[in-house]
Amino acid sequence: MIETETQTLGTIDVSDKLIVTDPCYIPDCLDHGGLTEQLDVRPGQYEASIQTTDDTGGWGNRVASLRVERIGSRRCYRQYAGRLAVDSGQMMFLSADKIGEWKADNFALMGDPITEAANVKYLRELTYNGACLATLTSQGGILADAAAVSSTGYGDGMYDLSVDYDDDGLIVAAEVTFIEEWDEDEDDE
Repeated sequence: MIETETQTLGTIDVSDKLIVTDPCYIPDCLDHGGLTEQLDVRPGQYEASIQTTDDTGGWGNRVASLRVERIGSRRCYRQYAGRLAVDSGQMMFLSADKIGEWKADNFALMGDPITEAANVKYLRELTYNGACLATLTSQGGILADAAAVSSTGYGDGMYDLSVDYDDDGLIVAAEVTFIEEWDEDEDDE
């Protein structure tokens, strides 16, 4: 089993729909079948967090999962919800009512990603550039209180999405897993 550490990214305000996607697919993400999920969720404030691990076979500290969970909700059961594609090494949860505020742009790194003023102004904005800067300056972050973004473990690929439901059958948490827990005994077979 891999050892993980939880890092809270912050909170996002979510409408009744939550988009789960690679930020490079926005704004056309809902037109890409199988690349994006749009979940019917209980509206409210969601806490976003990442699980990180050093158990990566020499690849350094990586994000094992990205999770959002509605504050004050009780989870009753978890269900597998599908697999999502990643092409930019990032995954994002975005409140669907904010997709119209997304500013389509290309990633443009200007010097040092942490200190360069041209980068800092985009950090945490609802843009692809903002998402990239959030994952370059740390392993994830919050964009305009409407999206949570993180890097994706080993980069591009297909990743599992699981959701948690409350007593009323509404989704109150979602998690994308990038690095699976594994049993060390399986390597010996």
